Amino acid sequence: MRSILPLNRVLLAVVVSLSGLLFALERSVEGDRVVEPLFPAFDGGRGVEVRLAKGEDGASAVTIRRAAPGDPWSIDELRGAPASGILVEGFLSRVGSMSTLDLVSDDASALSEYGLGESEALRVTVVGAAPESESDDIADVTLERAEIADLFLATGPEGASFVRRAGEVDVYRLPRFPRVPEAPFDWFDRRSVVPYEDVQIAKLTARGPGLAGSVVVLEQPLSEFGSFRDAAGGDVPRVRALDVLQRLRALFPVAVLDRREAGELPPDELSFEVEIALRSGNVFRVQFGSAAEGEPTPTMRAGDPIVLGCDPKAVAGALDALRALAP
Repeated sequence: MRSILPLNRVLLAVVVSLSGLLFALERSVEGDRVVEPLFPAFDGGRGVEVRLAKGEDGASAVTIRRAAPGDPWSIDELRGAPASGILVEGFLSRVGSMSTLDLVSDDASALSEYGLGESEALRVTVVGAAPESESDDIADVTLERAEIADLFLATGPEGASFVRRAGEVDVYRLPRFPRVPEAPFDWFDRRSVVPYEDVQIAKLTARGPGLAGSVVVLEQPLSEFGSFRDAAGGDVPRVRALDVLQRLRALFPVAVLDRREAGELPPDELSFEVEIALRSGNVFRVQFGSAAEGEPTPTMRAGDPIVLGCDPKAVAGALDALRALAP
């Protein structure tokens, strides 16, 4: 019993110390400033539009939006191309975590010292959808949208950033706040043009002018996984087959070139296309066009109106690997 009492006293002292620390975090050094979220009512899950602008005229601007919470994000400046949901949601989460803990200035004349002048800072505006109504009465449901965050942001030293609410002069320091991308393509969902692993592919068929009229067929029977056959059932060297699949999987977009509602390239612009039958039963098709020297190769995924640009050298390498399998 004697050995337990001192331990209890130690534990009590630790609890009291932690309580004091938490209380200190809730108050500024002056002891009367309550620390709170920069935007107390902010809910990133309700976000439907994120606007980034730099300069008084907003010359550098990015607008990312979605129709409703839970829908995919798109980028206005890239003809409605998809934005990376991971990047957007991560950024909204960081906005929600901003707080008034580290106040570094309340002097309006010092804004430029922190890069927070209106002509130099990045202005971030987040628009949110109204919360869903719990009422069954349709008349009670509002579709109104409103700004849920409006701020100026600047990159600081040692991975930190400085922020202030629009219309206010108080400057707060945000430790370990990553630099926010300012170019539209930096927000683009840059997944592989052919995002499938070898095990998912049952059959690949390639055709087009770039293959000089040949039709390349590469089959991977499920009963002989890891072995490949051509259209006639003959063996295809495993090294060559894997080279084709790996080169296709390594094709990533480097630009967004256009938007074509038809969802495919015109015949006179087509170099070759690849059709992949998946083991799930789905069929995927991607087309590659011809490009001027040094320009990205126009690339379209079937059913997607966005014309992507891929590295022409990488596309040429995939085409050469397919030609090596031509009958």
